[in-house]
Order: sequence, then C-alpha cells, then structure tokens
Amino acid sequence: MGLGYRGGVQLTCTMGLGYRGGVQLTCTMGLGYRGGVQLTCTMGLGYRGGVQLTCTMGLGYRGGVQLTCTMGLGYRGGVQLTCTMGLGYRGGVQLTCTMGLGYRGGVQLTCTMGLGYRGGVQLTCTMGLGYRGGVQLTCTMGLGYRGGVQLTCTMGLGYRGGMQLTCTMGLGYRGGVQLTCTMGLGYRGGVQLTCTMGLGYRGGVQLTCTMGLGYRKCTLN
Repeated sequence: MGLGYRGGVQLTCTMGLGYRGGVQLTCTMGLGYRGGVQLTCTMGLGYRGGVQLTCTMGLGYRGGVQLTCTMGLGYRGGVQLTCTMGLGYRGGVQLTCTMGLGYRGGVQLTCTMGLGYRGGVQLTCTMGLGYRGGVQLTCTMGLGYRGGVQLTCTMGLGYRGGMQLTCTMGLGYRGGVQLTCTMGLGYRGGVQLTCTMGLGYRGGVQLTCTMGLGYRKCTLN
C-alpha cells in the first residue's frame, strides 16, 4: 500500500479434512495507512500447513494487526506473526490461538516498534490435549512506546513446549509487561520472562503461573 491508503486487509480461511498447504499473508504499508490487517483461520482434522502473517508498517500507520486461529485434531503446522512498525504507529498487535487435540506446531509473535508506538501487544493461547510446540513472544520497543505487552496461555493435559516472553524497552516506555500461565497435568516445558528496560520506564513486570500435577521446570530471569 502506498501513500494515503485507507482500506483494510482481511484474509479468512476455513480448512477441512486433510488440508496440507500453508496460509501466508505478507503486507507492506506506506505513508498514512489507516486500515487494519486481519487473518482468521479455522483448521479441521489433519491440518499440516503453517499459518504466517508478516507486516511492515511505515509512517503514520493507524490500523490494528490481528491473527486469530482455531486448530482441530492433529494440527502440525506453526503459527507465526511478525510485525515491524515505523514512525507514528497507533494500532494494536494481537495473536489469538485455540489448539485442539494433538497440536504439534509452535506459536510465535515477533514485533519491532519504532518511534511513537501507541498500541498494545497481546498473545492469547489455549492448548488442548497433547500440545507439543513452544509459545514465544519477542518484542523490541523504541522511543515513546505507550502500550502494554501481555502473554496469556492456558495449557491442558500433556503440554511439552516451553513458554517465553522476551522484551527490550527503549526510552520513555510506559506500558506494563505481563505473562500469565495456567498449566495442567503433565507440563514439561519451562516458563521464562526476560526484560530489559531503558531510560524512563514506567510500567510493571508481572509473571503469574499456576502449575498442575507433573510440572518439571520454571525459570524467571
């Protein structure tokens, strides 16, 4: 999208039995972009492909970025959202995933924010029986970041992946950093929160974990 683009970008996908292909959306927004970017996917039995959303926003971006995925039985692909925001970004970044039985892929949200970012960053995941992939949120905030960073996960029986939130905050950061996890029976992965705050940091850092029977590891840096 070039100068003064005002429309949104939306991709909606519904996959049935035995789907093997990937879903990918790549967007580059120029000066004065006002619309949102949204990817919504529902995967049925035996889905093998990955879901990926990559966005680069230029000067004056005002819309939100959202990726919503629901995976059924036997999902094998990863879910990934990568965003780079330039000067004057005002929208939020959100990744919401619900995984059913036998999910094997990872969930990853990577964000780099430039000058004047005002939106929040949020990753919400619910994992069912037999989840094997990791959950990762990595953020780098530049000058004047005002939004919060939040990772919320609920894991069911047999979760094997790790949980990681890594944040680097620059000058004038005002938002909080929060990681909330609830683990069920048989959780084997670690929980890690790593934050580096620069000059003028005003927000709090919070890690809340509830572990069930069979939890093997927890780390806070």
